[in-house]
Amino acid sequence: MQSAGAERYVFRLENGVVRRVVVEIGQRRAGTVEVVSGLAQGDQVVIAGLQKINDGTPVRVLPAAGNSAS
Repeated sequence: MQSAGAERYVFRLENGVVRRVVVEIGQRRAGTVEVVSGLAQGDQVVIAGLQKINDGTPVRVLPAAGNSAS
């Protein structure tokens, strides 16, 4: 999750491109944050390399470390 003033946002993956999406947060606990609006169940968000992307940056999803593609 990123901040710009009072605004909180994430980068959501949409058809191979990242889009900046404003989110509303709820409770915060031990390294987790509740997102109460702005995302839907199943949305994919960027969690690494945030300093290298902007709204509209094309990306590709890599398998998680330790997972092998079949």
